[in-house]
Amino acid sequence: MISNKHKSLTYIVNAGCSYGVISDSYLNFICHLQNDTPFGIYDKCPFLNVKKEIGSNILKKYVFINVNRGGMTSQYITDSVIYAVDVLLEKGVPPNKIHVISEFTNFERPTYNQPLRNLHHDFFNLNKNATAVGTVQCTPENNEIIDWFYGLDKLTHVNGISTFYSLGKMIYMNAQGAPSYLDKTQSKYLDDDICNHTFGQMNEFKKFVTQEYLLKLYLDNILRLQYYLKSHNIKYNSFFINSQFSHFDYHDGHLIRKQWLTEANPYVMHRTDSRYRFKNKNFKEYYNATETNDISNIYPPIKQWIDKIDFSNWWMYETDEVRYGGVDEYAIYNFDWYGYLKTIPNTPEEQHIPYFFNHPSQFVYVLLWNEIVSIDELKLTDDYLNWIKEGIYFLSNLKDRTNTYLLNTEQFHKDDIKNP
Repeated sequence: MISNKHKSLTYIVNAGCSYGVISDSYLNFICHLQNDTPFGIYDKCPFLNVKKEIGSNILKKYVFINVNRGGMTSQYITDSVIYAVDVLLEKGVPPNKIHVISEFTNFERPTYNQPLRNLHHDFFNLNKNATAVGTVQCTPENNEIIDWFYGLDKLTHVNGISTFYSLGKMIYMNAQGAPSYLDKTQSKYLDDDICNHTFGQMNEFKKFVTQEYLLKLYLDNILRLQYYLKSHNIKYNSFFINSQFSHFDYHDGHLIRKQWLTEANPYVMHRTDSRYRFKNKNFKEYYNATETNDISNIYPPIKQWIDKIDFSNWWMYETDEVRYGGVDEYAIYNFDWYGYLKTIPNTPEEQHIPYFFNHPSQFVYVLLWNEIVSIDELKLTDDYLNWIKEGIYFLSNLKDRTNTYLLNTEQFHKDDIKNP
């Protein structure tokens, strides 16, 4: 059993796909604030003179366990939360000291599972073929907590195949992203016969699954996590990558989500050159949704399962135009270009475009932290929220180009990308 010191801490379990980086973004914000020149923009933004004491005691009182994984599925998200929470409960952490933050990815991602025993060699050996991606963030005096999550060090992905992870003794694969074959970069890490067989099975699996089937699996995973957390009296907050329950149409007898359609995105790709984008003047009119676009009305059998979700624990971005919205809608409708200017070096130009599934900038998640997380002590004050917003618009209007923690204005200034 754990010590009284560890019982006094609060444990934040953060899960999701690559859109589930909300606690990482929040912690990075705190770390930058505690540097002498947070964001590297004090010299450019002299009005940003608010106090920097925020967060000085956060990691003394909170432990952040991040199990979000790029490209992963709703099954993996639910299983990874249950895995991490089970570890905490088994160690004797009181349920009221655990808080879960879960982002749910798009429902079209089916999971293809395979036990490790089916593989003829340990290609998840951390020293050879895989990269550890589980993280536990705490103060040095609490480093022994990391040992509880030795299994998180085994939450791995194989280099070259980003949607190929293991959790415990099970491999989770996003069948939506399964390649039809392995190229040389991938096959040098894996046994060709085994993995080509596995990917072949996944591609056969994809041929027979329908949108309706995937949506039901998605709801099963949301409800499974909800029932698990409620049964243990654990508080949680959830949110969507983007709207999963509305903005639907039927086309040729198939369910179609507008986020996947070119005309339902704020910028339209040039027909012959992917670097170029045209602003879609009809975006909001086309993407606009009413209750008739809800999946429960277009596919009524699913309504009984959606009605079982306790939405009081969910944050959603909703307006007269948006229903059941998530991170993308919040970023697009509030920030347009600013919301997708990455700070990651060498990001391809097309990934700085406001587009569904194109990953907003880190500052978007910092602002969303206050919207989503229900722990009052961890919320940012209005001074800090205004500070971020003012800094964003100030930087984006600078004549010179700069790359800061807030956003990369160099991409914003590339006229061949903005206005081809």
